[in-house]
Amino acid sequence: MISREVREGDIEELFDVRGATRENAISREGLVARGIRPASVAESLAAATTKGWVCSYESRIVGFCMVESDAGKVLGLAVLPEFEGRGIGKTLLSLAVEWLRSFGPPRIWLGASSDQDTRAYGFYRSLGWRPVGEGDPSGDKILVLSNPERPGAGERDERMGAIAPLTIEIETSKPKQVIDITERVGTVLGGASGGTCHLYLRHTTAALTVMTWEAGVPEDIMDILQSMTPKLAYRHDSAAHVAAHFLSALVGPSVHVPVQDGKLALGEFQRVVLLEFEGPRKRQIEMRLLG
Repeated sequence: MISREVREGDIEELFDVRGATRENAISREGLVARGIRPASVAESLAAATTKGWVCSYESRIVGFCMVESDAGKVLGLAVLPEFEGRGIGKTLLSLAVEWLRSFGPPRIWLGASSDQDTRAYGFYRSLGWRPVGEGDPSGDKILVLSNPERPGAGERDERMGAIAPLTIEIETSKPKQVIDITERVGTVLGGASGGTCHLYLRHTTAALTVMTWEAGVPEDIMDILQSMTPKLAYRHDSAAHVAAHFLSALVGPSVHVPVQDGKLALGEFQRVVLLEFEGPRKRQIEMRLLG
């Protein structure tokens, strides 16, 4: 599973997913009747007033969440029936809420059915969303996030493994690069109250580790690592390519970090980082939350 931001080329597929959900499916025609068209969605994305995230599996979008910054509103959350129960909805909603929080809205809210027999009824309430006695124009009940500073924190410990496994995609921009991915990982935690976050890099010319982000230290560490590759007559490929393999094996592809109160329980100066030894490339990191 790969989670990423919505692109304009995704829009048509988002309409298909919205019309195929188990509950409260809305067809393309129904969305158009509400004034929601591919062109209007594209305009909102371009204006940056609307933003969204998708979860894809084998290049197919299986879930999405869209939000509107001006109103602090979650516009929609949808997951295909065959992909329910894998933590996709929680992860996408967590990414959306984290983005909305950056605008400091007076409240973060959404409209949902008041029918207690629906999956959505229990889903949102388990994550800290509460009714406020109001309704929206479509007839749904308005739910407000009870703790927007930390969505879902303090809920049941059973949720600790709900987001696993997921894939975080990082695109590097330089041949040699150190990238702090701490915040990116934190947004995917979904307010888990405890457990251990396991990160595994699926590549052999990059690495993961924990280090300080004090000024100059990441660059110094990269320089030290580069100095450790001797000039030999390598059998596999060029010296630079073999060096990238060597440093990847030396540093390692994975890290484990404890989770406490919805956050990575790192030390004061610790950050989770990706070390790129042969970029620029797209790197995939599998994330699992272990109870």
